[in-house]
Amino acid sequence: MDVEAIKRLEREARRVEAAGDNHAYVLGLKRPFTRADVRKRYFFLARLFHPDRSFQVTRFCRIFDRVKTSYHHLLSTHKQKPVAARTNSHHGPRD
Repeated sequence: MDVEAIKRLEREARRVEAAGDNHAYVLGLKRPFTRADVRKRYFFLARLFHPDRSFQVTRFCRIFDRVKTSYHHLLSTHKQKPVAARTNSHHGPRD
């Protein structure tokens, strides 16, 4: 791995570790985003932090688990509409 790749890996690892419960931030997504955006970021991060590819096994296993959890959470709560287009209400607009 070259120096720039290691710096990027460490930067992504710190971002995921600092994300808290914000699933979009774990994956590095900004609203609005689509299911395709979620998949693209998940596969990128999975390549970086998969336990079979990592040299910091314990740390990267935790990161990979967070990435995987966020991916599944966002896909289960996110249908085909962009996230910003969804409302918090289950009811339509009131007349």
